[in-house]
Amino acid sequence: MVLSLTAPAYAGVFSRYANVDLATRTFETKKEKEEEKQPAMQGDMLKEGSLPAAYNAPAATQVKNTWDWDVTASYIYWQALQEGMTLGWAVPSGTASGTPAASAQRIDFDFKYQSGFKVGFGTCFNKHDAWALDFEYTRLNFTENTHKAAPTGEKYGTIEWLLSSNQTSSNTFMNNMSAQWKLNLNIADGYLARPFYNGTKLTLTPFFGVRAAWINQKYNISYTSLSGNVIASHNNSTSWGLGARGGFSGNWLLGYGFRVQGSAAGSLLYTQYNINHSESNQASTTPGNNYFSASQKEKCGRFIGEVGLGLGWGMYVNKNREHFDILASYDFTYLPNQNVMRLKGDYNNYSSEGAQDLMLQGLTVRATLDF
Repeated sequence: MVLSLTAPAYAGVFSRYANVDLATRTFETKKEKEEEKQPAMQGDMLKEGSLPAAYNAPAATQVKNTWDWDVTASYIYWQALQEGMTLGWAVPSGTASGTPAASAQRIDFDFKYQSGFKVGFGTCFNKHDAWALDFEYTRLNFTENTHKAAPTGEKYGTIEWLLSSNQTSSNTFMNNMSAQWKLNLNIADGYLARPFYNGTKLTLTPFFGVRAAWINQKYNISYTSLSGNVIASHNNSTSWGLGARGGFSGNWLLGYGFRVQGSAAGSLLYTQYNINHSESNQASTTPGNNYFSASQKEKCGRFIGEVGLGLGWGMYVNKNREHFDILASYDFTYLPNQNVMRLKGDYNNYSSEGAQDLMLQGLTVRATLDF
């Protein structure tokens, strides 16, 4: 028997399957729309095209003015600490030679806090992805003095800044040591930066640019021997450096204009030194009788590292036409192998030989006006 379906029967079968297919498609469409409405969870993969292309929103100061410049002025109160500045050794009065005894005490230079300043200016290119161009100059120039007189029962032996051949047995020991250190540190920076929001309460500012540094030092020491002779050692180095600098700063926004700011930076400079040393004759009673003098040049690479942490506050004034900001931070600047004044000569050096490190630390108070 042959089963035949009439036209209405065919239509009923096809209509039933069509309704099932339509219902399936409708369910899938509703499911996709519900998924699109649900917010993406942290760590979820995003479908291609689900979000428009975007970048981190700029965090630069926005003032209602076409100038959009800023000026900064900073007061710095820093302490310069430098290795390799030992004057000599204190030994018991009964010591028979200049070699430090087991009970010898090293006599170091007394480092103090000194005042300096920074000044800078810059501008923001709001029509070019809110990049900023800034320039800053740092100056810390000072002279420090240290005087040491041997206490009762002691004397000074093994003089650090005289050649061993210039320390005769008759004048090995000293009653007094005086030293003067003069440091002239001048640094100029130019850099590009782009501050942006990395969260609702966090902004980051990467920056890169160039740095030039001029660092000059003089270290003069005079020793008075037990017999009354005055022996002098004169040392100086002049240097200039040029290279690249980069780093970042971050701000944790606390509200009401307050923030915690941290920064870190590093630079690598091609550096050239001119080094000079001269000393008077320890065995001579004639003032200014020169025993030895020498000079040399050094060309090398030098690294400078910087970190800082501080608290800042800022606000818009004059109907948002200007913005005033103040920041107080404690900063560290590390300059390895900066003290090259001992490279020349066979000094009796019981601390360490060769180039030594310079470190700067202290308070920086900065005021900025955007207009």
